[in-house]
Amino acid sequence: MWDYIGPAIICGVIFGSFVTLIKIISDNRIRREIVASGKVDENLKHLFLKGEAASGSILSSMKWGLVCVAVGLAFILGQLFPYRISDEITFGLLFIFSGIALLIYFFIAQRKITDLNG
Repeated sequence: MWDYIGPAIICGVIFGSFVTLIKIISDNRIRREIVASGKVDENLKHLFLKGEAASGSILSSMKWGLVCVAVGLAFILGQLFPYRISDEITFGLLFIFSGIALLIYFFIAQRKITDLNG
Protein backbone atom coordinates (compact mmCIF):
# COMPACT_ATOMS: atom_id res chain seq x y z
CA MET A 1 0.00 0.00 0.00
CA TRP A 2 2.78 2.44 0.86
CA ASP A 3 4.38 1.86 -2.54
CA TYR A 4 1.49 3.68 -4.23
CA ILE A 5 1.54 6.81 -2.07
CA GLY A 6 4.70 8.32 -3.59
CA PRO A 7 3.54 8.18 -7.21
CA ALA A 8 0.07 9.35 -6.18
CA ILE A 9 1.55 12.39 -4.46
CA ILE A 10 3.76 13.14 -7.46
CA CYS A 11 0.79 12.87 -9.84
CA GLY A 12 -1.25 15.12 -7.53
CA VAL A 13 1.48 17.74 -7.43
CA ILE A 14 1.89 17.70 -11.22
CA PHE A 15 -1.87 17.91 -11.78
CA GLY A 16 -2.22 20.67 -9.19
CA SER A 17 0.59 22.62 -10.83
CA PHE A 18 -1.08 22.44 -14.23
CA VAL A 19 -4.44 23.49 -12.78
CA THR A 20 -2.86 26.42 -10.93
CA LEU A 21 -0.96 27.54 -14.03
CA ILE A 22 -4.07 27.42 -16.21
CA LYS A 23 -6.06 29.34 -13.58
CA ILE A 24 -3.43 32.08 -13.33
CA ILE A 25 -3.25 32.45 -17.10
CA SER A 26 -7.03 32.55 -17.54
CA ASP A 27 -7.52 35.01 -14.66
CA ASN A 28 -4.90 37.30 -16.13
CA ARG A 29 -6.52 37.12 -19.57
CA ILE A 30 -9.94 37.96 -18.08
CA ARG A 31 -8.49 40.91 -16.16
CA ARG A 32 -6.85 42.26 -19.29
CA GLU A 33 -10.11 41.98 -21.25
CA ILE A 34 -12.01 43.81 -18.50
CA VAL A 35 -9.43 46.60 -18.44
CA ALA A 36 -9.45 46.82 -22.25
CA SER A 37 -13.25 47.05 -22.35
CA GLY A 38 -13.14 50.09 -20.05
CA LYS A 39 -15.37 48.71 -17.31
CA VAL A 40 -12.92 49.62 -14.55
CA ASP A 41 -11.87 53.01 -13.29
CA GLU A 42 -8.52 54.67 -13.98
CA ASN A 43 -7.06 53.61 -10.62
CA LEU A 44 -6.84 49.96 -11.67
CA LYS A 45 -5.60 50.46 -15.22
CA HIS A 46 -2.04 51.15 -14.09
CA LEU A 47 -1.76 47.53 -12.94
CA PHE A 48 -1.95 46.27 -16.51
CA LEU A 49 -0.10 48.97 -18.41
CA LYS A 50 3.00 48.15 -20.39
CA GLY A 51 6.14 50.20 -20.09
CA GLU A 52 7.08 51.66 -16.74
CA ALA A 53 4.56 49.62 -14.78
CA ALA A 54 5.69 46.38 -16.41
CA SER A 55 9.39 47.14 -16.05
CA GLY A 56 9.26 46.21 -12.37
CA SER A 57 8.07 42.71 -13.18
CA ILE A 58 10.59 42.42 -16.01
CA LEU A 59 13.40 43.42 -13.68
CA SER A 60 12.17 40.98 -11.04
CA SER A 61 12.07 38.16 -13.59
CA MET A 62 15.56 39.07 -14.74
CA LYS A 63 16.83 39.03 -11.15
CA TRP A 64 15.51 35.55 -10.44
CA GLY A 65 16.66 34.31 -13.82
CA LEU A 66 20.19 35.47 -13.08
CA VAL A 67 20.11 33.85 -9.63
CA CYS A 68 18.81 30.54 -11.02
CA VAL A 69 21.50 30.47 -13.72
CA ALA A 70 24.14 31.24 -11.09
CA VAL A 71 22.91 28.43 -8.83
CA GLY A 72 22.92 26.04 -11.79
CA LEU A 73 26.48 27.01 -12.66
CA ALA A 74 27.51 26.49 -9.04
CA PHE A 75 26.09 22.96 -9.07
CA ILE A 76 27.77 22.17 -12.38
CA LEU A 77 31.14 23.45 -11.20
CA GLY A 78 30.71 21.67 -7.88
CA GLN A 79 30.47 18.37 -9.74
CA LEU A 80 33.89 18.93 -11.30
CA PHE A 81 35.70 18.69 -7.96
CA PRO A 82 36.66 15.45 -6.21
CA TYR A 83 33.91 13.74 -4.22
CA ARG A 84 35.29 14.43 -0.74
CA ILE A 85 35.37 18.23 -1.16
CA SER A 86 32.61 18.74 -3.70
CA ASP A 87 29.89 19.40 -1.10
CA GLU A 88 31.78 22.21 0.58
CA ILE A 89 32.86 23.73 -2.73
CA THR A 90 29.32 23.58 -4.12
CA PHE A 91 27.91 25.26 -1.02
CA GLY A 92 30.47 28.06 -1.26
CA LEU A 93 29.95 28.47 -5.00
CA LEU A 94 26.20 28.82 -4.44
CA PHE A 95 26.74 31.87 -2.26
CA ILE A 96 29.45 33.37 -4.44
CA PHE A 97 27.59 33.00 -7.75
CA SER A 98 24.26 34.08 -6.27
CA GLY A 99 25.92 37.19 -4.85
CA ILE A 100 27.55 37.97 -8.18
CA ALA A 101 24.19 37.52 -9.95
CA LEU A 102 22.51 39.92 -7.52
CA LEU A 103 25.29 42.48 -8.03
CA ILE A 104 24.90 42.21 -11.81
CA TYR A 105 21.15 42.67 -11.36
CA PHE A 106 21.72 45.73 -9.18
CA PHE A 107 23.83 47.48 -11.79
CA ILE A 108 21.46 46.60 -14.65
CA ALA A 109 18.39 47.71 -12.67
CA GLN A 110 20.11 50.93 -11.57
CA ARG A 111 20.94 51.77 -15.19
CA LYS A 112 17.39 50.93 -16.31
CA ILE A 113 15.80 53.10 -13.59
CA THR A 114 18.16 55.97 -14.44
CA ASP A 115 17.18 55.69 -18.12
CA LEU A 116 13.47 55.76 -17.24
CA ASN A 117 13.75 58.79 -14.96
CA GLY A 118 15.54 60.92 -17.42
